[in-house]
Amino acid sequence: MRELPTRREVDGKIDKLAEYVMNEVPTRKELDSKLEKRADKKWLKLLDGQDKIVKELEAIRPEHATFDYAFGRIEKIIEKL
Repeated sequence: MRELPTRREVDGKIDKLAEYVMNEVPTRKELDSKLEKRADKKWLKLLDGQDKIVKELEAIRPEHATFDYAFGRIEKIIEKL
């Protein structure tokens, strides 16, 4: 049968755990700060990607308008035939 730890052993383990938590585990503020920095970087990356897409769409828009106008004229010519 397994022997139960003594009170002194349990107290020692609790002290070690408390020391570890106090010295090694980051605080809530530290974790929030790290997460915020990561989120900010991802958010900025996302916004940068959106800016690139908008610029590409702005470049395509005049071409689209030109094609739209040309196809409209071609349709009118075909209708007259």
